[in-house]
Formats: sequence, C-alpha cells, structure tokens
Amino acid sequence: MGKIYQIGEVSKITGLNASALRYYDKVGLLTPKRLEGAVKNHYRVYDDDDVERINKISMLSKMGYGLKEIKQILDNSESEMEQFIIENTRSLEEERKRLENKIKFNYLLSIAGTRFLSMKSFVSRDTDTLMQICKDKFEESAYYHEIEQKKEKVTQENVDTLMQFFERFADQYQSGMDFRDEKPLETAEKCYTYFSEHFLNLSLDDFSLLACFLGGGGLITSFLNHNYGKYTAEFAMGAFLIFCKNNGIPIDEGNEEELCHE
Repeated sequence: MGKIYQIGEVSKITGLNASALRYYDKVGLLTPKRLEGAVKNHYRVYDDDDVERINKISMLSKMGYGLKEIKQILDNSESEMEQFIIENTRSLEEERKRLENKIKFNYLLSIAGTRFLSMKSFVSRDTDTLMQICKDKFEESAYYHEIEQKKEKVTQENVDTLMQFFERFADQYQSGMDFRDEKPLETAEKCYTYFSEHFLNLSLDDFSLLACFLGGGGLITSFLNHNYGKYTAEFAMGAFLIFCKNNGIPIDEGNEEELCHE
C-alpha cells in the first residue's frame, strides 16, 4: 500500500477537516482504505493516491464544480472527461453571457428606475428595446460614433444650458401648469433640439424612450427632483412624451394622468 496516513494526518496535509473527508467517503467521492483487522467504520487510512485525489477535489471545488460533477470528472476516462469539460465550458459560456446581460440590464435600471417597467406602455415598444441598448452592437451604431465625436466638444456651458430647460419645467410645474400645456411642450421641443445639436441626435422614437428614463424613478429622476424640485422629472417626462406623440410616436393616452404623479 506504500505510505499510509490516518485521517488526522490527511486533514493537516490537505487542509480539509475530518468531517469533510468523512462526508466524501459517505457520498462515494473518496473511498479510504481500512486497516486489516480493524473494526468496521474505524481506522480510515489514506495513501498518496488518495491525497492527490483530495487535492484535485479541492481544486475543482474552488473552481465552482459541485460534488457530483467532480466525481464524474475524476471517475471517467480521459476522453469522457474531455467531453464533459467541453460541454461544461459551453454551458458556462452561456451562463456568463446571461449574467453579463443581467448586469447591463440592472445597470440601466439603476439609471432609468424600476418604475420605467410600468411605463413601457407609453411607447409602442416592449422591454426588448431596452435590452437592445445593452448589446455590444451598440458600439457599431451611428449613435455610438456620434457620441464619440461630440463628447470632446461638449462644454460646461452646454450642460448648464441643458439644465436650464429643467429649471423651466420646474417653474412651469410649480406654477400649476399641465404638462400638455403649450409652454411645457414648447420647452420640450427646444430641449430636444438643443440636446440633438450638442449631445446626441436621437430620433423621436428613441427620444421617447429616453424621456421615460427621466421619470422612471432611477438616478436621473432622483437627480432632477433633488436639484429642481419634486416631480420635475415626471413633469418633464410627460411633456416630452406628449411632444413625441404630437410628432407621430404613439403614446398610451389612458395612462397620461399617471405620468407626473407617484
């Protein structure tokens, strides 16, 4: 048998406690030897091959494999193990892509807000539109290249001017105007024109989606309402969406009353 180790010695060598080693024995992942003449279930002993197997188990466990998967890897032939790893790699790649999309989606929701999900009916599209923005192909779009070209030219004056439009929205809301009124719609049109000229020339279809972000309850909503007063973001969103609707983008009129209210 060569050199043998008792369970306490193996625990020190491998860093695994005795309980884990006994559990591996119980589930058939590691079968220690028994000393001849020893009482049943006593005096587990291990050899160098067992220690090597334990180290492999620890390595695979740290890599995220479950015990059943580890047993399948260690007990199969080289060719079977290779096929298992190939299939498992493919599965992990799919999981990685799913998690990457989820991270991007969650990041956008932190900006747009979870309330955005209940507002998707305001625009004649579904949440697939939001996911489309997450895709890597965005870097190939005209919007991406336009951002790259314009971002170096954007000045603090441009940002301040853009924010002045939201100051107007705040004043209009606080004076008791409805976002459907002429002045808020005029402010929405001027803001859209300025934004297109200095930041990004969005189509009205995509601009309506951006408008939903304003009142979606996320970071943008919090920023605008904190700096310009409660409901400023929702009021501006309402004006933008009605502006888009008046220019051919379908909006669900049945929900318009909810646009600038909690």
